[in-house]
Amino acid sequence: MERINTYRQWLESEGLPVIGGYSVPDVMEAPVKPWPRKGGLGAHINLIGSEDTMHAYVCEIPPGKSLLPQRHLYEELIYILDGAGASSVWVEGGKKQSFEWHAGSLFAPPLNAWHQHFNGQSARPVRYLGITAAPTAMNLYHDLEFV
Repeated sequence: MERINTYRQWLESEGLPVIGGYSVPDVMEAPVKPWPRKGGLGAHINLIGSEDTMHAYVCEIPPGKSLLPQRHLYEELIYILDGAGASSVWVEGGKKQSFEWHAGSLFAPPLNAWHQHFNGQSARPVRYLGITAAPTAMNLYHDLEFV
């Protein structure tokens, strides 16, 4: 019986470049494409040794723009590579909390909370690296709507 890998199916359905291998030479130079689900630009990183346990991605927020609100049932850690902006975090029926960040900032949106990232600069994009536990959650529940 063939094992279903929901994470790999999702990765293919995203339509973004997937950077593989053992390392990423320069995440600032990684090619990115429009990412309709997030509303920015992005590329997935699927390195050998972490393929089905950890997920990484590069995301770019165009100048003066914001990403779409997101919510998910897996942990995420965000490291700002370049630029400055702000994020809002909220739960259903709750008050939005906002904080600012800049290159070198590291933060994790709370699990299952809505969050949205904003580029605070009108002249240049923001680029960040996201590390998530998405593969584990997707392959545990096999239900992308839920996750």
